[in-house]
Amino acid sequence: MKLTKYVVVVMLMLILAGLPLFSAGQQEGEKGADGKVTVTLGYNAFLADSFTDAPPPIDVIQEELAKKYPEISLKYYTMPSDMLSSLTIWMTSQDGTIDIYGLDTPWVTQFGRGGWAVPLNDKLPQLEENFEQAGLDTFSYEGKRLGVPFWGGLSGLFYRTDLLEKYGFRKKETLNDIVEISKKVKADHPDKMGFVWPGGRYEELVQVYATFLHAFGGKYKDSQGNYVFDSEKNIAAAQFMRTLIEEGVSPRDSG
Repeated sequence: MKLTKYVVVVMLMLILAGLPLFSAGQQEGEKGADGKVTVTLGYNAFLADSFTDAPPPIDVIQEELAKKYPEISLKYYTMPSDMLSSLTIWMTSQDGTIDIYGLDTPWVTQFGRGGWAVPLNDKLPQLEENFEQAGLDTFSYEGKRLGVPFWGGLSGLFYRTDLLEKYGFRKKETLNDIVEISKKVKADHPDKMGFVWPGGRYEELVQVYATFLHAFGGKYKDSQGNYVFDSEKNIAAAQFMRTLIEEGVSPRDSG
């Protein structure tokens, strides 16, 4: 399913579930001067952007909503980059600026403890039939479904096919292959960097570490649910990342 269609399905489900996710200024079912019930969606600029010739997701959402439910008007509120600060202020002051909002995964516990999101368990009883269990669990707190996954990213490995062909490399099946290729090419092209990845002290570093972690067979938790970041495989993944920098395969700025 294309991203825009996926977002449309999610938004329609949330709107028709009778949300707000937190108290709104407009009472549920109250109509405006145009006779429509207005629902405000707060999210960052991603929904208003398009990286292809396709229309932005928010345009598709509003168009589909108008076709199927003309009595509902969806207003899009573009949030600042620091969404959490704005949401925290609104929640603590019981401000009703928005009805539906984007919830980042690290905030779930905070919003769950604060009671800042209406659980969707009863409002959308068929969640498990429409979404991956892991995604629903990510946005759950103490069994309460506080949100649904509708935006995500995938890691990818991009490489110079011309250089690989020049040096006789065909398969890239392991991390060791990447190291070997990088070192051989850099020997003739010291101005080039072999393997680059985001390593700033932000969520991107965690995501990259997760890739290496699984490559080494590591896990976040053991079978008893205990975190095992100090396990042999997990430590090996972190050490490998450090070795990439120390040996010049990856730029020192990655660390």
